[in-house]
Amino acid sequence: MQDKPQRQLAAIMFMDIVGYSAMVQESEARALEFVRIHKELVEKHSKNHGGKVMNYYGDASLTMFDSAIEAVKCAKELQIAFHNEHHLPMRIGIHLGEVVFNDETIYGNGVNIASRLESMGVPGAVLISDAINTELENQDELNATMLGSYRFKNISKPMGVYALKDPLLVLPEPKDLKSNKSRNITQFNIKNFLLGSLLLTVMLFSNRIVKFFKPDNSNVQVERLSVPPFKNFTGVKELDFIGDMAAHRITKELFEIDGTNVVDFQTENEMNQIQFASLSSHGIEFAKRAGAVNILEGSIQQISLDSLMFSVIIKKIETGNIVHSFPNVHFDKNNPVEGIQEISQFIHGYWQSKDKKLVSFPKLEAYKLYIRAKNNWSGDDLETERYLIEATQIDPDFIDAQSLLLALYYNTDERAKAIELIAQLRKRFDDLNIRERNMVQMKEAYYTGQNRLAFQYYKAELEQNPYDLFRNTGFMAISNEFVHNYDETKKAFDLIDIESLDISRCGYCEVRLRLGLAAALGKGNMKEASKLVNLIPDGYQIMRSTVLQFRFYGLNEDIDKIDEIVTEVLRDTTSSESRLVRYFAARELWITENEAESRKFAQQHLNDSSLKDHWTSEWAHYFLGNLRECKNMIQNRIEKHGSNYIIEDLSLIGVIEAQLGNESEALGLIENIQSQEETELGEIPYYQSRIYLHLGQKNKALELLAKAIHEGAKFYSSNVFENDPAFVDIKNDPAFLEVIYQDAN
Repeated sequence: MQDKPQRQLAAIMFMDIVGYSAMVQESEARALEFVRIHKELVEKHSKNHGGKVMNYYGDASLTMFDSAIEAVKCAKELQIAFHNEHHLPMRIGIHLGEVVFNDETIYGNGVNIASRLESMGVPGAVLISDAINTELENQDELNATMLGSYRFKNISKPMGVYALKDPLLVLPEPKDLKSNKSRNITQFNIKNFLLGSLLLTVMLFSNRIVKFFKPDNSNVQVERLSVPPFKNFTGVKELDFIGDMAAHRITKELFEIDGTNVVDFQTENEMNQIQFASLSSHGIEFAKRAGAVNILEGSIQQISLDSLMFSVIIKKIETGNIVHSFPNVHFDKNNPVEGIQEISQFIHGYWQSKDKKLVSFPKLEAYKLYIRAKNNWSGDDLETERYLIEATQIDPDFIDAQSLLLALYYNTDERAKAIELIAQLRKRFDDLNIRERNMVQMKEAYYTGQNRLAFQYYKAELEQNPYDLFRNTGFMAISNEFVHNYDETKKAFDLIDIESLDISRCGYCEVRLRLGLAAALGKGNMKEASKLVNLIPDGYQIMRSTVLQFRFYGLNEDIDKIDEIVTEVLRDTTSSESRLVRYFAARELWITENEAESRKFAQQHLNDSSLKDHWTSEWAHYFLGNLRECKNMIQNRIEKHGSNYIIEDLSLIGVIEAQLGNESEALGLIENIQSQEETELGEIPYYQSRIYLHLGQKNKALELLAKAIHEGAKFYSSNVFENDPAFVDIKNDPAFLEVIYQDAN
């Protein structure tokens, strides 16, 4: 269990490199060097002034100081070094305010305001809040000039913004700042007065809720909580979306509250699990498997023809004991947003009785489309895309819909659309909060092949909630597949006890186990791999896990165990994948250099007449040494049916031509590959390198592999790089390993 969050007053310094994405496009090496300089200098100067770097966000950093004066001195030194010595365009913002400190991470308005100050600044300048400026009143060597009074997103009161004055610093004009100066901020506004009165009423009522509905367990607010979709007891199927929408919004708001530990059911890559959790009979079951201790159960009931009611409780999953009951909320059936906002206020008040800010709620029609898209995630992709695009048109500020649309474009290999959407988000980048900005930068790196940078952004995202099952598992995938950093995978893996999760019924839990096993095998840690292999249930029918079992037993030369697994899998005649199990066994045994056993399973695979024309039979012929038969099968398939993987197919034909001694044909296929359109980043140089290797040109092959990695090729654990049968001859070659692990640290 995490330690209880602590509130404290601190000076927060936020900084980032201006125009970093453009730098990467121009020169990735230069951009990464700037990141190195940034990190080196901020750690050195922060230490000298009693500061502590709390987070890196790729090209940005967040540092905390006990002293506002020391924070300003540090920022001044840093900006002089950045601007004058290294010509590094850096913005810096500092604010003094209350933050929440927990597990080496800080949250709160103090952080948000520092971020806003930084984002409105200009390179070479240091912007400070009026709270910081007050601390400088008796500091002769530290002077600042006021630039104006500004309103910040989600901050109720206007705030004075100052720029530090020094001959070596840039002193911006108010017109240079990336924010519109507030107008008539002292004029009495009846709408603001009513809104403030309403907020005060909600806060007072929230305080009374905490007092009169005291929970029976004081730890509930730091124990993991799940919020499955509310149950619909109205009997009207068309109202199901309200339960989904309520759970999504409450989860989102709780996740933003400092110190809460919430299962994020809304993680964009877990649509199937969300749908499973939507089934009322499985909500508690799913919450258990996600590691939750408490569950927030909500229901929707019909009160009259046009009126509905929310009933919400928090209870212990194991005992069923009710921890807290919230007041029932009545609302108009045609305006569920009002009801969701009200119940959200009550729930928020239970966790946090002060500093509540009103958050703008997405427009109802946009939210309906968003929920419809989530529910359709496994269905028609074009329909899902249409829902999300319409949602973003109705409400351009609905960041959740845009994030989900980016995930859809990744799944459907529509990189150009993703990059266009990111460009639109970039135009209003300064209006996003830290996490939203991080998401945009992470996705931008993701889609442009900047794997190392994407990894850094995802690591920053993980640090916000390292114990969240879905976010943690996503980071494991990124560290394995983007940068081959198995050490980071292991650190994340060890945060959540794998043996406490139900592998056989929880999809994400199975993915965790598989990623952890792949990392252990990649590091050669057979003791750890043995422990994880033994956690895979007997007869488990997820082929990607079975493949890793084959790899483990192949490395241990335990062919009897592989035979046993193959026999068990083939008993399942309902799975289409089960018929391919002998191919996977042959491939993994080939990779682990058990060639005789590989050929045995390859021949068994070919003996299945139902697989005579299947692409896996092409590889079976390759393992058996039937090179011409393999080549003819590929060519016939392309001629009859075309190919979704033309570059990969041409590459294997080129490998075969090289092995047959047909050098000119092999070189011709390299040229043919060059003329193709990539569907995966870096695949052209990658598949060309295969052919060069079998032509005896190892150095050229390694050069192209390095190019592929630079362009964004991924290290999938199934069939590329060290797990590619075409590279088996050099899989242990030091020069090969140096190339593929160059970004591992």
